[in-house]
Amino acid sequence: MYQVTIAIPVYNVEKYIKKALLSALNQTFDSIEFLLIDDRGSDNSMAIAMDVAKNHQRGKDVRVIDHGVNIGLGSVRNTAIENAKGEYLYFLDSDDDITPDCISILYNRMIEYPVDFIAASHNIIRGDGQLKEQVVYENCIVEKNTFAVAKAYYMESKTLTTYAWNKLYNLNFLRSNDIKCIHMIYEDIFFTYNLILHAESCQFISDVTYNYYEVDNSIMAKTRKSFSSKIAKQFDNIISLKKEYSYKYINSNFYPNLIKRIYMRYAIPFSITIYYSDLIDRTDKKIHIDSILKYPTNFKKMVALRKSSHWMFYFLDKVPFSYSKIFLCRLFLKLTSDK
Repeated sequence: MYQVTIAIPVYNVEKYIKKALLSALNQTFDSIEFLLIDDRGSDNSMAIAMDVAKNHQRGKDVRVIDHGVNIGLGSVRNTAIENAKGEYLYFLDSDDDITPDCISILYNRMIEYPVDFIAASHNIIRGDGQLKEQVVYENCIVEKNTFAVAKAYYMESKTLTTYAWNKLYNLNFLRSNDIKCIHMIYEDIFFTYNLILHAESCQFISDVTYNYYEVDNSIMAKTRKSFSSKIAKQFDNIISLKKEYSYKYINSNFYPNLIKRIYMRYAIPFSITIYYSDLIDRTDKKIHIDSILKYPTNFKKMVALRKSSHWMFYFLDKVPFSYSKIFLCRLFLKLTSDK
């Protein structure tokens, strides 16, 4: 039995996989399973990975799962959750790398104070290899309690990145709560949303243990010129799913802030982006904007929340014309940013 599984997706990353895999294999921590999940790309990624493993002293600890066909990163992460042999699970994306002491730091913190997951800090590296930014958490323990992490996140404004990587998860916690990714491009968003709502404890640590490398064609770098109907549909589905899923928490004291965050961080900004996209026709724009801005509860329940901002969210749903909705979205963002 391994103490930790590092799960690495392999799909068309022949330029990066060697560096990523070596950063995992060269960890100072001993008891690690290295789980490579072959999502059937079209380049030499797997051949490079297997050559690295064959020539490394820890090659015997490398295990490969072959998907047979390409089914996406969300499915890769789910495969890792289902098949990992470690007590704890760590996701490393195959175009990034980790510090040699990454797993040692996270595991020791986990043993010192067991929690559902630990989130560590990371570097953001530009395409030219220069450091762009450090995302650093303050050292903090969210102690075990019902909805403890949700309350910290939604009511105390505790920051947590939505990325699945650079977090050490208690694997039994993920499995027992059926926390998995959805089969969409933006698999991290709903995974972390689900994580926050189920976790009863966590740690944030200031140690920088991960290097995230920006890629010019990154999904999250989409602009007005490239935000397509396919991408709009993805966000429409994710936002709708989050609102639908949130209903089970309607009697929780963090529910109003949960809905506010869905609108302020996702629904309103992406509605604006969809409206100004050059690649989406008018009919599809209206369909997606109407769906994304649809208020998730009825008038009576909205009033019971006693949150003034929710009047705006509710009203947006009732405005008949897309351009009017977007005008109000932009106005609302301006008013809230000026405060």
